[in-house]
Amino acid sequence: MKGNKQSILLIDDNRTFTEVFIDYFKTYGASGFEIVGVAHNGIKAIELVRVLEPDIILLDISMPYFSGYNVLESIAVMQLEKKPKVVMLTGMRMHDALQMSTELGAVGFIEKPFGMDKVISVLSRI
Repeated sequence: MKGNKQSILLIDDNRTFTEVFIDYFKTYGASGFEIVGVAHNGIKAIELVRVLEPDIILLDISMPYFSGYNVLESIAVMQLEKKPKVVMLTGMRMHDALQMSTELGAVGFIEKPFGMDKVISVLSRI
């Protein structure tokens, strides 16, 4: 936790999505959360998880080379002071993605497209 805010690492390969998400989050986001980093691929994501040790990770499932599932598996074996809570983001069929994400340790799931109210609702529950 950075100060009194929970730190968030946003991981999604779509740069336009991450830029819009960050702008929207800053404008309409919850006051108890702060985006501290962004990764656009799984390899960079793993590096930032180690360096930033965020409280929460918003993680896209479908990314080239190293999927969100691969990132989630890597986080599970990392030696971190405190494991981050991972919320998966996806446009995939909900049931299959939800089951796999839960089995790998995700604590939340948001289906794309979504509104910021959905993100805030999920973040507030975890």
